[in-house]
Amino acid sequence: MAARRLGKPLAQVLFDAFLKQIESGMWQSKHTDPPLIDLSLARSRDLPYPHLSITQTDRGNPRFGPEPSLHDIFGKDDDFDETQRQLHASATRFFDGLNGTALKDLVSEISIDDLRLLAEAKPDNLSRLIAVLEAATDPGFVWLQHVVFAAAPLISNVEPDRAISLLRRACNARGFLKIGYGDGLTSEHVAIWSCSDGELMRNFWKKRLMTSENNAVLATEVLAAERFGAGIFIQSVIAELVQSTSALDQAYGLVIAGFSSRSANYSDLILGRATYKGIVGDSARVARRAMEKQAWARQWSAAASKAETAEEFFLSQTITKTCIDARTSSDFPPESSWAIYEPLFQRLRRSGIKAQDKDREKKLLGLEAPDSLFLKCK
Repeated sequence: MAARRLGKPLAQVLFDAFLKQIESGMWQSKHTDPPLIDLSLARSRDLPYPHLSITQTDRGNPRFGPEPSLHDIFGKDDDFDETQRQLHASATRFFDGLNGTALKDLVSEISIDDLRLLAEAKPDNLSRLIAVLEAATDPGFVWLQHVVFAAAPLISNVEPDRAISLLRRACNARGFLKIGYGDGLTSEHVAIWSCSDGELMRNFWKKRLMTSENNAVLATEVLAAERFGAGIFIQSVIAELVQSTSALDQAYGLVIAGFSSRSANYSDLILGRATYKGIVGDSARVARRAMEKQAWARQWSAAASKAETAEEFFLSQTITKTCIDARTSSDFPPESSWAIYEPLFQRLRRSGIKAQDKDREKKLLGLEAPDSLFLKCK
């Protein structure tokens, strides 16, 4: 970034221009509709550039999705190619329509570090940014979603209540562009779990965990917390919940412990309650399964990297796929004689994670997962 090389004077010029872009974008958003498609920009180690995927949106009918037509049900074999062609044409028209507007910059990827560099150019820059973001009206706020995700961790250092308010608005905006960072993690996860620790933020984090739609979502939130700097909070919330007199709180604490990357540290806790009846016992058994699978995945992925024969390597890979989730690294030790097959392991890992998530989506704690509508109303 130019400001990083040329210092604070240029950073201040860029920051002032950035605020003007936001204000201009908010005015332009009154005359520009979001696209009728959902866009996902995912970064992958397999590719030197982000991968853009395009899908039909259900933003118009968020709970039940679009009503299927007879054509949807009895479509021809070539419908997929035609649908993809139309989706990509819609995306091209949308981005072409943004050329020359401030909105194009607002839907670009904005990193926390780059925004921090601009905000620190002058002491009052962050307060100016907060004021501009809070002044944005709801119809246009969807265009600011990724600006908020970059700004929230910075704001949380000084005004956590305002950071939380902006995050809630951004998460509820149902944006059309998702930026992914692998393993099901997005810029939303990075923003929320990179915020500064504190009482208000801990309450916000705890509610986010305890309104997860199902175990797949809960596991992803725990992964994000530990990956982006809130690991100490995860340890403290487990201790708080398992000591509660509420059986539901204990159940959440056990499952969070099972999904933690440090699940082995909670083996006595999890195994000690796996024989209980009711929701606590059911949840302890879910946690035990997650803990055991993590141990197996690490054991067999390590065995694959140290295999002495091709048969041992591929056998270890096959077993790893049955138990792996995002907690197990995709990296092979560079000294491994099988390091050349790391891309193969990465594909296997993605496939295994997808299978684990599909299984976890069926449950919340130890019970059948309810409709997310009921959880959002808690």
